Amino acid sequence: MILLQVGSVLFALTMFYWSYLSYRRRTIRLFELLFWWCAWGAFSVLVLFPSSASFFLQKLQINRTMDLVTIVGFMLIWVVVFADHLETRRLRKKIQDLVREIALRDAERP
Repeated sequence: MILLQVGSVLFALTMFYWSYLSYRRRTIRLFELLFWWCAWGAFSVLVLFPSSASFFLQKLQINRTMDLVTIVGFMLIWVVVFADHLETRRLRKKIQDLVREIALRDAERP
């Protein structure tokens, strides 16, 4: 169990650092950085202190902490997939507008 906890905390620390680097490179915004830091912080607390989730486990009628982590993980994956979908649609619209603008500009030339 201790080896799994150490590995999980090292993973979370790596993700903290990767999030910070992404923020510094302006790949993500401050809100996204804070969101991911909260997510990795909560993950670290759950890994180090599994009994800290007992209140939520009882209220949600979930048997194990790992089940809660899995459910929350799937929820986060769907949030990221949806955000990625929205960003892809936004970029597709920008590309279409740009192509239309270039085509119209080229059509005006003799």
